[in-house]
Amino acid sequence: MLQKQKLAEEEGLQAAVRLSRSDHARVRQLVEAGLYRSFADFLREAVRDKLSCMEVVSVKKVEPKEAEHMIENYLKEHPGYFAEAQRQLDQWYIEGKLRPAVSRTYPLAQAIQALDDLAARQVVGKAALTMAG
Repeated sequence: MLQKQKLAEEEGLQAAVRLSRSDHARVRQLVEAGLYRSFADFLREAVRDKLSCMEVVSVKKVEPKEAEHMIENYLKEHPGYFAEAQRQLDQWYIEGKLRPAVSRTYPLAQAIQALDDLAARQVVGKAALTMAG
């Protein structure tokens, strides 16, 4: 009985994924070039690579007010956090590694409408305010 249970655990489970045409073509090229024996081989290795560098440390359900308090405390303890994050974002933008997705622009006079649209999730990506030139 123990041997049968051990074999069942080692057998593994199946999972299906949807790929874009371009991702599918890229994986097919890797398989055809002989870097992987099959699609399944590639996917197994990709999953193992991803899982090897990730770990859930802890998950805690908190109320919004408690979360806000935790964030405020963190920022008090790490006063340079936002400045450093902004410097890094600026650097990535300058290097062309970061391209904000501006999906909608509003004239400055419509700033309230822009905020309303963001709150109502009518904007995907960023909403930008423009100054009359």
